Amino acid sequence: MVCPRLCSIFLGKNKVAQVALGKSEAEAHDTQTELVAQELSGQCGILFTDEEEAEVVAWFEQYEVDDIARAGTVVRLLPALQ
Repeated sequence: MVCPRLCSIFLGKNKVAQVALGKSEAEAHDTQTELVAQELSGQCGILFTDEEEAEVVAWFEQYEVDDIARAGTVVRLLPALQ
């Protein structure tokens, strides 16, 4: 799975997502989207994809964010300059 090409990720205010998905069955955008809207709380996002759940979980398990130096970071290894 190459996530950026095969999926969409929504990150935003939970209230906006709840309105878009529908807060009740009558307002629901699609079948049972109101159930997803009810689960939104805290910091979260929604991933939309046609991939199998196992494949998506495996992709996120192997994904790593590059660790970059930031201001105030203590250097562990000092390079030898010649």
